[in-house]
Amino acid sequence: IIQTFIVSCLQIFEGSFLVNIEIAFEPDKNWNNRMIKNKIGTFVQTKEFAASKKLFGATPIFLTFTDDSSEIIGQLVGFVYEKYQNHGKIGKILKSLPGTKNSLFRWFYGPVIFNETFSIEIQKELYKFLISKKYRVWGSSAPLSNYSFSNFKKTFTSLNWATFVLNLTDGKDVIWNNMEKNSARKNINRSQSRNVIIKQMKKNDLELFHNLSNDSKKNSQTNDLST
Repeated sequence: IIQTFIVSCLQIFEGSFLVNIEIAFEPDKNWNNRMIKNKIGTFVQTKEFAASKKLFGATPIFLTFTDDSSEIIGQLVGFVYEKYQNHGKIGKILKSLPGTKNSLFRWFYGPVIFNETFSIEIQKELYKFLISKKYRVWGSSAPLSNYSFSNFKKTFTSLNWATFVLNLTDGKDVIWNNMEKNSARKNINRSQSRNVIIKQMKKNDLELFHNLSNDSKKNSQTNDLST
């Protein structure tokens, strides 16, 4: 059963567009179809990625944004992590202390916006949702999108970040020139000098990729959960 309820239906200011936000704990049947048809959609916004995060303790939350005719104009899957959720009895004690109950809401490369006319309103509705839930927040915008989280800056800290997502239609020269000289370009040149071979992954390479990914996370001492 999809648990869905309307949490907001508010005209932001006179002359703006009416945007609703709906929350569900399961994706609707067309979630992936909408996402993959959009130029800014990536695998981290699919229902399969959400299912993988759920295996490691996260609670996926599926947000859809609709206009006043109930047409879906944007969507986002985020993940709620309870504070101290993996700390056993000690975690339960810590959660009972004042100021330690706020959960983390985390998302990757979103929201995916299907109609950029509503970009500002969608961001404002997302902002109001996060504030109403009193979440701690860690999120990243879609790399190929034209929007920014300017409305978030009064409450949250904005940081520059790098991405593995590229627009291949830009051509090799543009992609190369947009790479950071002393990190990305340097590593590519080093790999070429070491005769590193790059090939397309096949099904029997998935286990190797998974192991390499986990080893990389351990080496970087990140707290992110395995996908």
